[in-house]
Order: sequence, then structure tokens, then C-alpha cells
Amino acid sequence: MWLGLGFILIGLAPTALLIMLAAAAGGFSGPMNDLAFIDMVQKKFAVSELTKVFRLRMAVESAGTLFFMLISPWLIHISSVRTVIIGCGVVWILSGVIGLIMEFYTFLALPDFQ
Repeated sequence: MWLGLGFILIGLAPTALLIMLAAAAGGFSGPMNDLAFIDMVQKKFAVSELTKVFRLRMAVESAGTLFFMLISPWLIHISSVRTVIIGCGVVWILSGVIGLIMEFYTFLALPDFQ
């Protein structure tokens, strides 16, 4: 979600200096995202399944990147670069919120181990 906020700040920044500061602030969330994902995967999947999970993640991320790179010229043509960057940040934040909600409901559904 912090990366999404970084994208929104980049889109709203009026000067190059503020764009660089927003990019630096948002860039710190990249490694944190990977660390949280690795921790989650290691807790939820058996060791023999880890390579399959990481391959699936790489395939989904690559397909998403390909799709959005293909439609980005059209999006920029119908709006503006700033609007597309802000929209990207909003989608990123919504994805994070949906993931948190799903994780919360999964946590509630777990049996009580006492």
C-alpha cells in the first residue's frame, strides 16, 4: 500500500525535486513487500511447494506488467501521464486493502488453538 501512496505522490508532485522525494519514499516499500511475501509463503506452504508458488508469482507479475504496458499508451492518450500514475497508485492501494481484508477474514476463520 505504501508503494501505491508513493505513486499517488509522484502524480501529484509539482516539481522534479518532489517527484524524486516521492519516488524515494515509495521505493522503500519494494523490499518490505518482498520480505512480507516471502515470510507469508514460508508459513503457508510446504518447502516442496515453494518453487511452484514463486514461479506462479513471477508469471502473474509478468503477465500483469505486459498487460498494463500494452494499455499504457492508450491510457495516457485518453487522459494524462499524471492521471495514469495516480490511477496506478489507487489500484495498488485498493489491491493492498483487498488483500488485507482477505487476510483478516482468513484469520477469523481459523480454529482457535489453545
